[in-house]
Amino acid sequence: MIARIKNKLIFLYQRYFIGKFISEYLPFTINLFLPERSLEIKEQTVKDIVVANLDSLGDSIWVTPVFKELRERYPNAKITLVCNRICLDIFSNNPYIDEIIDINPTTFYNRIHFHLEISELSGRNIDLFLILEMGVRPSDNLKIIAHRLKAKYIISSELGILKKLSHNQPRPNSDHSPLWWPHYFLKVIEPLTDKIYTEEPALKIYPCPQAEEKIQRWLASNELLNHNLILIHPMVAGYGMATKKWPDEYYQQIISYLNQSPKNKILISGGPSEVDLCQNLINMCDTEDLILTAGQFSIKELYHLIEKCSLIMTGDTSILHLATAATRPTISLFGATNPYKIAPQSHTHIKFFHSNLECWPCHKNRDFSPYWPKCIYKEAKCLRETGPLEVIHYIHSNYPHLAIKKEE
Repeated sequence: MIARIKNKLIFLYQRYFIGKFISEYLPFTINLFLPERSLEIKEQTVKDIVVANLDSLGDSIWVTPVFKELRERYPNAKITLVCNRICLDIFSNNPYIDEIIDINPTTFYNRIHFHLEISELSGRNIDLFLILEMGVRPSDNLKIIAHRLKAKYIISSELGILKKLSHNQPRPNSDHSPLWWPHYFLKVIEPLTDKIYTEEPALKIYPCPQAEEKIQRWLASNELLNHNLILIHPMVAGYGMATKKWPDEYYQQIISYLNQSPKNKILISGGPSEVDLCQNLINMCDTEDLILTAGQFSIKELYHLIEKCSLIMTGDTSILHLATAATRPTISLFGATNPYKIAPQSHTHIKFFHSNLECWPCHKNRDFSPYWPKCIYKEAKCLRETGPLEVIHYIHSNYPHLAIKKEE
């Protein structure tokens, strides 16, 4: 009885306090008292542009198309990026960025603060402060900072409560269909570039010669230069393990199938904290042919390794975005999240599988917070909607050079 009452209270808290009051009524009330701000930018007066994105490792890749567009429109302006410290490698060597300020964004995600500052920006005459965020709290905190810095124009994604602190926000699609996030971010800057972006952009990560050389040496030393490299990245961010990670036993069947060809070499990828989990998958497969690469490479090195691969298999995680940027053949396996916002629709080298359950997509990460609504099933059923045989059939039909058996 006590458990039922507790669950009911949690439901009411989520549905009405968070879902209605915090998400709808409070923003509406706050914005009633904030004045409308007009956007009339004179190109010749723009000398200092700040782009802020504090998202995680994979999601930050989505803002990479923006910098080339800004540079073409404002060739003489200084462009500064404020990013999550762990994402520094993604933006290194980008010729369109003049300065990178990397910070620890933890405080920005906790709650709305009115005293946060980015000391490196103090005293600057910022013309454009561009906020490309996927999180409500960091979006609002960055708006407050931009306002305190007296930035002339604040441009923001539509997330957050303090919407009227920005001069402009993108309008949703006329049919309210979801946009791939990189395409959405280009929509945010349309008033700045006087362009209408109708096509999905290409993600861009700029090469690092030292990282390329390291990968080339590693491939040569492991005698992998003449093989079909297949990189499998089975892990996802810790908060999404129950709703975003395809089952290990499914990966095991895919590996068993692909390992039949002597020309294939399968690399098991993961982050530094995922080495043991990746090793567990290797142990399940009962073969000595698999190569563990988890924790061995930096993001830029991993990107150059992906460039050498014949196929990448992953879930909704950073490797999907790296493979998208590298334009390599990729199979992405989705659970509760929506691939129409996370993966490109027009890039033919990307194939994603997802559930067709009535409750999909939900992205209710029940292992992340006890206050989030739980999946209606005992386990996330959407993760098992796509079985290994369906993926094997796709590989056999589309990549026959990877499906040659040893006895053939």
